Amino acid sequence: MKLGAIIDDISPMDSLERGIKAEKLGFDSLWFSDHLMDTGGIRIDPWTTMGAISASTKKIEMCPAVSDVQRIHPAKMAHMVATLSDLSDGRTLCGIGAGEAMNLVPFGIEFGAPKERVERLGEAIQIAKLLWSSSSKSPVSFQGKYFSLDGAWLDIPITSGVPRVIVGALGGKMALEVAGKFGDGWVSWLNSADTFRKKLDTAKNAARSLGRSEKSIQDFRACIWVYTVLTSDTTQIRKAMNRAKRGLLAEGQTLKMMGFHRPEGLGKTYQNMLVSDEGAMKIPSVQDSVPDEFVEQVVAAGSASEIIERIEEFGKAGATDAMIHFVGDDKNQMEDFAQKVLRNFNSKDK
Repeated sequence: MKLGAIIDDISPMDSLERGIKAEKLGFDSLWFSDHLMDTGGIRIDPWTTMGAISASTKKIEMCPAVSDVQRIHPAKMAHMVATLSDLSDGRTLCGIGAGEAMNLVPFGIEFGAPKERVERLGEAIQIAKLLWSSSSKSPVSFQGKYFSLDGAWLDIPITSGVPRVIVGALGGKMALEVAGKFGDGWVSWLNSADTFRKKLDTAKNAARSLGRSEKSIQDFRACIWVYTVLTSDTTQIRKAMNRAKRGLLAEGQTLKMMGFHRPEGLGKTYQNMLVSDEGAMKIPSVQDSVPDEFVEQVVAAGSASEIIERIEEFGKAGATDAMIHFVGDDKNQMEDFAQKVLRNFNSKDK
């Protein structure tokens, strides 16, 4: 498995420093949320941050997790990715999704129905891939329901291989099918090994239904977001568990697949909620309704051996990438993880 570090809730300069440090420590990839606003604090722009990190690193991959096609036109996104791919010598992935209300509605951007947003996502991926194959001598055209191209091209040659498109999908069937049909990978959020496997099967079955090659399905990047705290401090472990409970209550689908239904009064799920919604603000007060045994399957918390075991469970469920989100208070979490956990996986790869 590849192990990546999630950079979230810190300043732009701290993000740059952490990205450089992650490469030195041996992480395979960096992942950046792309939110204008959320409940977590500082929200950086991933694209400019990746540009700065690419200039100071040589090996580590970088990917937003994920940008949406409501805020960024797919042609512009393709242009950005092509530019960053050239700057980073092919280390830039295109993380793309259908968007969340909290990043659109407060800014006056239309937040369409799920079917419309997922259809737009599918078209956007097709447009990006067409443009990456284009040139002034080979313009491309596309006529979709939401987007179109007419003799368009990008004059940035893709010399390091066509960028991989990693599709963000919490678990909705339509979005997972778009990931399988048009994407090169899938970014999930909080899952147990079992729910992750089931969602991944939906994406891969969609790929097979479209007639994609078995090689492309085998090469499909399946990336799982893992709340992680390496510690023997039970207070820190409880904080991580409670954070995961709040995330699971917001997301909704994973808990439902595990046999637990959200308490009444929480209203909309994560993609549809606003930060200011009454239901969103109520989530912390009902977090204890989620049984610990559910959350223990989702987080990687405790000793190095316990964390390794959890990550390996996700690998057996089909995950190719574990995206490590450090949720403890220790400022040296990344260094401790690299020494006690990451080293274990790197030694297996040699």
